[in-house]
Amino acid sequence: MRTVVASLVLATLLAATGCGSSSPDSSAAAGSPNPSVTSSPSAPSSPSTRPAPVVPLAQWIRLTDGPSGTSFALPQRVVPQSRPSSGGFAGRVYQARSGDTGLAVTLEVSDHDLRSFDVIAVLHALTGGLKQQGATHVRLRHLRPVHSEGMTGVDGVISFVSTDETKVSYWRVRAMHDRRRVVELQALAFLDPGTDGSPAVDRAFTRLTTSFRA
Repeated sequence: MRTVVASLVLATLLAATGCGSSSPDSSAAAGSPNPSVTSSPSAPSSPSTRPAPVVPLAQWIRLTDGPSGTSFALPQRVVPQSRPSSGGFAGRVYQARSGDTGLAVTLEVSDHDLRSFDVIAVLHALTGGLKQQGATHVRLRHLRPVHSEGMTGVDGVISFVSTDETKVSYWRVRAMHDRRRVVELQALAFLDPGTDGSPAVDRAFTRLTTSFRA
């Protein structure tokens, strides 16, 4: 199950930032037990899109996801993308941008009992998918347990170097679950090499996570 969730998360946030590996086929290969589904997945590159307008945190809009019953704030009102049911999960994805920061909320509702679901394994599957796509210097760090709105999970930071070696990612992600739902809250930007962290990403991630209601 965790590979299904990880491939959805990976595709979502790389697409949200305009990164080079946002094609569905390549993301499926990254998280699939059978990577030969596609012959040559593209590796993550630095963003090719211009920054979006910066939306002040106080002006973010609260959105409610009807099927899961969750709500959260994003810079813009966006329409969710539904993902086909796979591995017992039915997913929806909300993507937004503010300045250079890409944001995403990934929601999966499952037929399985998820009380023993391993969210840390999802983050490790994400780093594995990035490596399969050709990313280098992939790191998962700053792991810490979190408890929010009756859900349990983990926060982490994922970093990797873009294939053109001009940028390094700063990707903050929170993965949580309860009995039937898995939620990922994410913020990502690409920084100059040697830069460790981004106050803009940290502020956006804090705004997103503190706005979450289960």
